Amino acid sequence: TARALTYLLRHGAEKEKVPMRPDGYVALSDITKKQKFRNLTLDQVQEIVSTCSKQRFSLTQLKVQNDKGEEVEEWFIKANQGHSLVVPDLSLVPVTSHLDVPVCVHGTYYKSWDAIKQSGLSRMTRQHIHFAVGVPSDDHVISGMRSTSELLVYADVEKMLRDGIPLLKSANDVLLCPGKGDTGIVGPEYFKSVVDVKTGEVVFRN
Repeated sequence: TARALTYLLRHGAEKEKVPMRPDGYVALSDITKKQKFRNLTLDQVQEIVSTCSKQRFSLTQLKVQNDKGEEVEEWFIKANQGHSLVVPDLSLVPVTSHLDVPVCVHGTYYKSWDAIKQSGLSRMTRQHIHFAVGVPSDDHVISGMRSTSELLVYADVEKMLRDGIPLLKSANDVLLCPGKGDTGIVGPEYFKSVVDVKTGEVVFRN
């Protein structure tokens, strides 16, 4: 259920014709109208949200107007990041100084490294490239990369910001970057170093 919910909130709402607000929130009442979620209860949703180790979701009550024009409170849920859907008002805070994020690291795999080394990191079908504020073993790091990552790509935030590449911080401390201009890419010239997770060996350095 958590996986299906993640897919709906990040990628599938438009296709499934589930209304999404500009800030990414979707009414639980609209979700439970769908066949696959018809038995989903508020308790289950609260459990999914509270037990998600990566804090992928935000759940809140918002005031809306019902069919009679009365103001009522209703439960809404959103994914904090990872959308391929365009979410214009997702609560993202722009990073304005490299001093605010001493570490900005992207986890990847050896199978992707040749392409990344040549052309950089790409957001692909998503709205952003994801970076973490540390590695998964750090206590303060909740989300931002898979724990199975084989390589750590450390980004040069000072150089990115100087060249006008935006960096945004999500509610669960994931750093999100749309890439340079409309390319959707952060080129290898913005890598500080790339490190093998297991051995600590530096496989690339600028």
